[in-house]
Amino acid sequence: MPATAKPARAKTQSVSASSVRDVRWATDTCTFGWSVQGIWPKFSDGTDVNATHARGDLVLTADDAGEIKAFNSPCVKEHAESVVGRGHSSHVTNVRWIGDGAAITTGGNDRSILVWRVARQQNLAMSLGSSSHG
Repeated sequence: MPATAKPARAKTQSVSASSVRDVRWATDTCTFGWSVQGIWPKFSDGTDVNATHARGDLVLTADDAGEIKAFNSPCVKEHAESVVGRGHSSHVTNVRWIGDGAAITTGGNDRSILVWRVARQQNLAMSLGSSSHG
């Protein structure tokens, strides 16, 4: 280590899931975890959902069926109710919130980018509309 470098500060790691159970993150992109345990379809092998992005009280998912889904967040009920948006002709590789009520998805084999408007009604995203860019 060079003489001018400062030593790294010791960090502590929380190894208890219950110690962070109630933490509300600004965003969350993990496909596995307590807050997204209900996003998985029946008979899933753990590879069907390619990406998630949770912000506020909604989580969006991108999956191998070519769908984007919106769930209430946290989504802890097994096989939770969702609203489905379709626009890609193949698997959806990623999803991200890009603004208030707007999200972007990238397609796999269709190589497209879609921008989605998310409209809310009764505490669940009730409609997903897309427009193609590219």
